[in-house]
Amino acid sequence: MKIGKSIATLLLSAISIYSFSQTCVDPLRTISYDTTVYGSGNAFHNFSFPRFDPTLGTLMEITLESEITLRYSFQLENRESITISNYRVRVTREDEVNSAALLTPFYYSQIRTYGPYSLAAQDGNPGSGPDYRSVGPLYVMNRALASQTIYNTADYLGLGNVDFDYSATTFSSVLGSVNYTFNATAQDTVRFRITYSYCASWFLRADVMVFDAIKNSETDIDLHWRTEDEEPHRRYELQKSYDGKKFETITTQNSVRNSSGTGMYRNSYKILSDDERHGRLIFRLKQIEKDGTEKFSMVKVVDIRKNEPRVLRISPNPARSQALVLFGNNKRGNWRVEIFTSNGNLVKQYQFSNAISGRLQALEHLKAGIYFVKAIDTSTGEIRKTRLVVAN
Repeated sequence: MKIGKSIATLLLSAISIYSFSQTCVDPLRTISYDTTVYGSGNAFHNFSFPRFDPTLGTLMEITLESEITLRYSFQLENRESITISNYRVRVTREDEVNSAALLTPFYYSQIRTYGPYSLAAQDGNPGSGPDYRSVGPLYVMNRALASQTIYNTADYLGLGNVDFDYSATTFSSVLGSVNYTFNATAQDTVRFRITYSYCASWFLRADVMVFDAIKNSETDIDLHWRTEDEEPHRRYELQKSYDGKKFETITTQNSVRNSSGTGMYRNSYKILSDDERHGRLIFRLKQIEKDGTEKFSMVKVVDIRKNEPRVLRISPNPARSQALVLFGNNKRGNWRVEIFTSNGNLVKQYQFSNAISGRLQALEHLKAGIYFVKAIDTSTGEIRKTRLVVAN
């Protein structure tokens, strides 16, 4: 696969979505990033997009979209000694997106069947005659749109990028006979886009000079902020969220002004068992003025996930011709994957660079049975193991 062109665009717009009217005073705004790649119908792409900047507002949802165009051509020749009047060609397209920021893979598939084609008995002249048919190029998909909306926003907030592994698979089967010659070619265009939908908010840039949340230990998070020209009769609420949309107040603090006019505040938050289940905490500061005016700080995201053993997963399992291996890492790495028989014989080996997942191909060449899979992080030497069932 060759990537003929890569385009990254940024689109900022304001749209009205009435379903958010109860939580978003102003029209909902969006920021989109997208990249376009060109290939041969079977490829593995890596996409990386900036996370959402929480200083812009409250992130409400994330939409992933894949716009797919697939052109397909094939040549079919009958090798039977009789006419076959019901040849059909079934083309299958599968697109799968994996990321540490996705709870489950984003999957889309489409099947198109072409025919019937009536081909005469084999005439002994390959590539021509009444026993031969050349078809295409056909548009199996023409800007077909697959989308998924995500409401758990924590993994998309803050600095850095969010990474996606995109697997595109195109294959075909011939129906009507088992004795034929078939060749096919494919060309595809994939435009992958991420859209952040958010509510613009008022932030305390003038008064709150510092607001930070730092994990001190496995049980404590230090929350502190500082203001200049602190005002009397002002109240602060420290708020916590799991998804970046629904916040709850965890403590309240009245303003205190020192001799220089500065306000210095600190709070120690004890991590709860329910917090650990979510993995990330999102904090913000709500400032309430004497007249009731409310303003909000930028959010701070704290990762409280413990260093638990990473799990190697394979999907589907049992597998037939190919499967996806998920390394269980939040950051990309370089991996060597080895497949062994129950007797310990190495039968397959794969290399994956800068990956959080990889595709195990050509499994149809293995005998049906149970195999052992070992994944080695070539940078750290870490080893992860699991079992694979091949059901050819």
